[in-house]
Amino acid sequence: MAETAQISQTLEDQSIFDLVGDTDGTNEERERFLDELQKVVWDDFLDNDVELLLTEDELTPLEEIVSRPDTDQLTKQQEIVKYLETKIPDLEEIMMEKALKLKEDLLNERIAGMEQLYAGKAEVLAHISEAKTAIAGGRYYDAIVHLYEADTLGQAPTAA
Repeated sequence: MAETAQISQTLEDQSIFDLVGDTDGTNEERERFLDELQKVVWDDFLDNDVELLLTEDELTPLEEIVSRPDTDQLTKQQEIVKYLETKIPDLEEIMMEKALKLKEDLLNERIAGMEQLYAGKAEVLAHISEAKTAIAGGRYYDAIVHLYEADTLGQAPTAA
C-alpha cells in the first residue's frame, strides 16, 4: 500500500510567490524580487536588531566595517556576516525568523488588498475569509489555495 505524500502546511514551506499571488513573474523578475526581500530582511536586522544583540564594544568593529569607504557592498556584507557569526551564535535562526515574519506580512498585505479589490463580491470574500481561517489554524497551503480560488472567482466575468 503506497503512502500518499503529505502537503506541508507550514509557512516556511510555502513559496513566497504563491503567498503573494505571483503567477506570471519571469525567473529574472523573481530573482530580483528575492534579492530585494533579502536586502529588506538584512537592512532591518542591521537597523533594528544588531544594537540589541551586541555590546557597545562589539559594535565598534562592526561600525568600522560598515563605514569603510573603499570597500564594495558585497565585501562589506560578507565581512559583516563573518563578524556577526562570531558574536551571535544563532544568527542564521534569527534571520530565518525575520524572513518568515516578512512572508507573513506580505501574505497579510495580499489579503488586505484582495478584500479591498473584491469588497462588493460576497462569494469571493467568503474564500478570503476561509483563507484567513486557514492561516489562523496554521494551514498556509490551504490558505493559498483559497486565495487563488478567490482571485479566479473575482476575475471571472459576471453574467449579465
